[in-house]
Amino acid sequence: MMRCQRHRRTELLFTFCLVLGIGLLVTLGCPRPASQERPKASGQQVSSQSIANPSTPKQPATEMGESATPQVPVSEPAPKSELKIPSVVMAEVDRAQCKLFVGDVIPTAVLPNLEGQESDIKQLLGNEGTVLVFFSVGEGQRERLLASNLLGDLQEDIVKTHGSSGVSVIAIHVADDKGRLAALVKDAQVEFPVLVDRDGKYYGQFALHSPPALYLLDSSGKILWLDIEYSRATRENLKQAVEALVAKKS
Repeated sequence: MMRCQRHRRTELLFTFCLVLGIGLLVTLGCPRPASQERPKASGQQVSSQSIANPSTPKQPATEMGESATPQVPVSEPAPKSELKIPSVVMAEVDRAQCKLFVGDVIPTAVLPNLEGQESDIKQLLGNEGTVLVFFSVGEGQRERLLASNLLGDLQEDIVKTHGSSGVSVIAIHVADDKGRLAALVKDAQVEFPVLVDRDGKYYGQFALHSPPALYLLDSSGKILWLDIEYSRATRENLKQAVEALVAKKS
């Protein structure tokens, strides 16, 4: 009798536990396995990198047919340096030999050419500027060669290059020519006026030293640049001075 009651009590306890477990399952539901949420289809593919690192900012979408390669900016050409008339720097002893200097206006004069026809200096000035040069044939071969090179360079560097821009050349031979000047001018094939200052009085208003001497003048006859010798450096400085003058006027 006691054994039957104990067995029945065990069956009731088991039944109660079974009913309680079924009730919990109904109330809470069955646990689901964790799964990775798939991205919604939006017509665009989602890269694996964006899924792995969602904090990475999105790149802007390019239009259809537009290259995704970034364009390289086109660099602008560097501006050209402004041409300037070279500064005239002289030793004190050379400066003391110059009666006229930069900023002074040349005096006027009437001098004969090789044919004896007289010309007014101011009437020969160029519309944009003038290279005025004093020279001398001299007695020796060296002086003659220097004078020939000087005239030839002026013809090539100034007349042919800047003559059409309104820059002229006036050459004045200091002292009597003694028949040598005409042959020198003919050999140099110059196309600019060559005048003769036989007594040197006109040149004496410019300087105390012996020629050569070169002056760059503006259209009014004011001195813009000068040199009291002729060398390779003088030639290059004169070319730069004339180029700067023409560039300023254009």
